[in-house]
Amino acid sequence: MSETETKIIMVGPSGVGKTSLLASMYSHIRREVAELGCTFLSSAACSNELDERKQELERLATGKALTVDLNLGPKPGQDKRIFEFKLHVRQGIPDIVMQFIDLPGGWFLGKGEYEEAERLIAQSQVIIVAVDAWALMEMKDGQGVGKYNMQVNKPRVICEALERASIALTGAPPLILFVLVKAEKYLHNDQADELFAAAKSCYGPLIEPLIKRNHPIAGCWVETVGGLELNSVFEKDGMPHGKFMRLRGDKGGYQPRHCSVPLRLVFKLALNKVISDTKTIPDGFWGSFWEVCAKIVGKETELSKNIMKHTKLKEVAEHLTKKLSGEPLAWFNETTHQ
Repeated sequence: MSETETKIIMVGPSGVGKTSLLASMYSHIRREVAELGCTFLSSAACSNELDERKQELERLATGKALTVDLNLGPKPGQDKRIFEFKLHVRQGIPDIVMQFIDLPGGWFLGKGEYEEAERLIAQSQVIIVAVDAWALMEMKDGQGVGKYNMQVNKPRVICEALERASIALTGAPPLILFVLVKAEKYLHNDQADELFAAAKSCYGPLIEPLIKRNHPIAGCWVETVGGLELNSVFEKDGMPHGKFMRLRGDKGGYQPRHCSVPLRLVFKLALNKVISDTKTIPDGFWGSFWEVCAKIVGKETELSKNIMKHTKLKEVAEHLTKKLSGEPLAWFNETTHQ
């Protein structure tokens, strides 16, 4: 059975924590789909790297690492990195392949293959823009945006790249998701609304052309580790850095929260596409009628096979996406179908 692929591009400044976010997403969703009798796997090399990243985050949160440094893993380079995952639902249903491509931050600054970056963005179904939350929030200016935001998150450069890629699109516009990472301090102190307001104040005007072209654009905020909070901001060699402290008690330890939101949205898009491709029955009363008929005739007809595929895919989709309503997710364009 052929596979259905969804391409997800991850953009953002080098060292913002894209791989750490991916490691938390993968660990959580893999356990969840197992409850449905499905498998969610990656290659051995990919799985090993993400597991090592997760262990590093756990060591930081529990005090087993010597220093608190969230810029983990390989040093930023100029090569894109590809992480491929496969959701296997059951025999007879196409495997759903998700290819996450992490683009180096330098590519958007003319220091690498920026033309290749924009080509890949134009081919994607989902674009995840990782945003350092503390740079948005600390030492705000008159517009309600942090002093170091332009220097750290490069919002204008990133958004201009998105707009150029948008012009090159040949298909439906991709979902753009701004993920505010390292947001523990603000979520623990009931500043979630203030955090999203800062993101909207910064990125809203820059993506106005994309909103007018009906791109679905959303924002979510995550606790990448959970047991760490920003303590102070300092400059070193002309660059701003955040110093983090470990939390104690019931807030301590490795407790990532909301990190599965981006992956749930990806699942929603990918599964809905496969469901649409396999749909052979109407919704409502007649859909239920044909499902009963399928159970009666078993697997003897092609119609009954397709009905069973459709039913199983809907079950998986509903299970993986039902929690989105309770997650921190907000839309930049209110008219977007959610």
